[in-house]
Amino acid sequence: MTTYFIAGLIMSVLRKPDAMRIIFSEDIERILEELSVGELTGIGRRTARNLAENGILTCGELARFPLRILIKRFGVVVEYLRNMPLV
Repeated sequence: MTTYFIAGLIMSVLRKPDAMRIIFSEDIERILEELSVGELTGIGRRTARNLAENGILTCGELARFPLRILIKRFGVVVEYLRNMPLV
């Protein structure tokens, strides 16, 4: 994914529906680090709740959590999410 596409996804989450926001490419990693996993496409309320019960609230926490344990607890869906360019 390009930086512009990722920035567009972030902006759609952070500033709905009509507000404007400038995101610099050097800020994308920091913003993603703090972004709630519930904001990711593919994570619904139930999965977000289950992740939270395992101490995973943000994309940064998801990215750092051991993949082997994620797959064991959540299946291949989390492997897909973990490998998304947004995480």
